[in-house]
Order: sequence, then structure tokens, then C-alpha cells
Amino acid sequence: LLYGVGICFYKLCIIQIVNHFLLIIKNKIMNRLNIKTADILLENYEVGQGKIIISDLDFGSWSFYWGSMGSKIEEFIQGINADYFANKLCVEREVFCSKATATAIRKYLKEELSDDLPWYKFASAQKEMREKIKEIENSYSQEDALHQMSTMHENLMCYDLDRQDEKEFLGIIEGVFSCEPWHFLQTKPSREYNYLHRLHKSLKNHLANCG
Repeated sequence: LLYGVGICFYKLCIIQIVNHFLLIIKNKIMNRLNIKTADILLENYEVGQGKIIISDLDFGSWSFYWGSMGSKIEEFIQGINADYFANKLCVEREVFCSKATATAIRKYLKEELSDDLPWYKFASAQKEMREKIKEIENSYSQEDALHQMSTMHENLMCYDLDRQDEKEFLGIIEGVFSCEPWHFLQTKPSREYNYLHRLHKSLKNHLANCG
């Protein structure tokens, strides 16, 4: 008897689960689009609730769910801007930019240290320093750039300077980079952010033309 009751209860649970998923499928309206290399799935659930799923073999995959849109997802996407769209979906909005970091260093030296480091003072040592900044420009990560900045005063040889000038020059360089070198770090929009930003424009135009 207990065995029979258990079987009936198990079947009832299965039926309830199946009915639950059928209800979800019934209430969900899907819209599948292909834009360039992207496969996009727009899903509408309850009123004002929706989800977007993006898959692109060349760039990656993303998804995001909105629980309070106030409209269908097709209309919602047309009403938001590309920056909001990209920020919601991308994992990494910005990445380290070594070129911009080196530019920020050069700008600081020129604008803030023009009195301490005029172009004619410590000329050979400044030339060596500029080579080190080029290495920062080619750094592969912000950690690498930070390490090169914080240790620059240790790696400059200053061949043509006497001991007093060398001490003065290295003291200036150490003061610039050893304390808070991360202030020089610069970023740029990531590859995925740029992709999603562009995709939003294409998706928006597509939905407007189809609407």
C-alpha cells in the first residue's frame, strides 16, 4: 500500500513539474534574430519582464534579464542607449591601456616638472628615462606598468652624471613614481564593450524596421 502511495505521489510531482514548465513556455514569447555574425534571442515573460541572449562565434556570448522594463523587450531595447545596453551585458567595460598610460606620464613630466626637469638639465639621464617610458608604453598589463614605474629610479644608470646630479635626478624620479604610480594608469573601452555598443545600434535599427 505504501509503495502504491509513493508511486502516485511521484507521478503527481512529475505532472506538476511538467505543467509548471508548460506554463512558462506558454507565457514566454521568443523572437530570434540574426544580425551579422550574432545570433540573438529576445524573450518576453510576464508584462515588463524579458531577457536577451547573444551568441557570436567571433566575440563571445552574453545574456541579461530585466525584471521591470515597462514594455516588451523589443520596445525596451529601442528606448535605451548603447552605453546602458553595453554596460549591462559586458563583463569587463574597460581594460588597461599602456599607450595612454605612457602619454599621461609624459604629460605630467612636461606640465608639472618643467622647473625641476627642464629639457637641458640631466639631458642624457632624461633620454634614458624616455626609453624607460617607451617600455611602459609596451607593457602587457597594469601590474607590469606599475612595477616598471615604481622601480624606474633603481634601473636608470645615469652614466654621464656626477654623484650629486645623479642623486638629485633619481630623487626626482623616485618622488614621481614610487609613491602612487597607479594615478598614471589609463584605460580604454574593452573589445566586448565596443562590440556590444555597435551591436545595439544594429539591433535597434533592425527592430525599428521590423516593427
